[in-house]
Amino acid sequence: MISIATIQQSTALAMAACVLLRSCHGFQIGVSRGVRIAQSSSSLRYNNNNLVPHHGHHGSSSSSTLRLRPHKSSITQLYSTTTSEGEEKTRILFLGTPDVAASSLRSLHEVTQTSPECPYEIVGVVTQPPKRRKRRGKEIPSPVGFVAEELGIDVLCPEKARDKEFLDALENEVKPDLCITAAYGQYLPKRFLATPKFGTLNIHPSLLPRWRGSSPVQRSLEAGDNPVGVSVLFTVSKMDAGPIVAQETLTIDENEQATTLLPTLFDIGTKALIEALPKVIDGEITMVTATVQDE
Repeated sequence: MISIATIQQSTALAMAACVLLRSCHGFQIGVSRGVRIAQSSSSLRYNNNNLVPHHGHHGSSSSSTLRLRPHKSSITQLYSTTTSEGEEKTRILFLGTPDVAASSLRSLHEVTQTSPECPYEIVGVVTQPPKRRKRRGKEIPSPVGFVAEELGIDVLCPEKARDKEFLDALENEVKPDLCITAAYGQYLPKRFLATPKFGTLNIHPSLLPRWRGSSPVQRSLEAGDNPVGVSVLFTVSKMDAGPIVAQETLTIDENEQATTLLPTLFDIGTKALIEALPKVIDGEITMVTATVQDE
């Protein structure tokens, strides 16, 4: 018979183990195809439900470069799931920040949850780091970060997409087959673009090559463009210059405002993206077969 003293001793040992695990250096949620605890070159401290790389003593002012939101369990099952035919699903990493991108993320996630034959799954989200409303206020995640948390998707928030720690995690842990960007807000370096075997697709709210770069909707309206449109394209080093996968046009009223037009174009672009994804995954649409932009 087990005594009460033995039970109390076991409970104390278990609690001590939990404290040790919480404080150990190098603990990181695995985001690879297997189940593991990955070791990091920096220590990690637990703060506001995020694992934050920490390069100094407690209270250090050094900025963190990568935040990882864990699932409820500390070790996550991350083997790729399969279709009903036994094929591994394509691993998609989604990058975005504002509300329009959060809506795109919801739509993509809904497809993965409602269609058993969906050939892909969202294995992670990258977004801009949380911001503080006041000097010592609570950190507020981006709209995409908030939705990802709600959907139970791992979130990475590098300060810069070129950060070595982030790119190392991308290559060695996340291992995406395809990346999707929607108003992410950072330049993606060549090392990032070389990682996913199917490339990186971007939703851009203009009829490229017209209005490359920032604020394309505002510039379209200022120029009196009608129709306007949205493009889905492969990302290359030159901004918004990659080959086009799909384009959709939209005729607008003369009093159309950017605040209402932008989400409409992103919704249309997301639908076009979802329609194109199976062809990208099957190899029918590639960087070579997509439509080269007129310069």
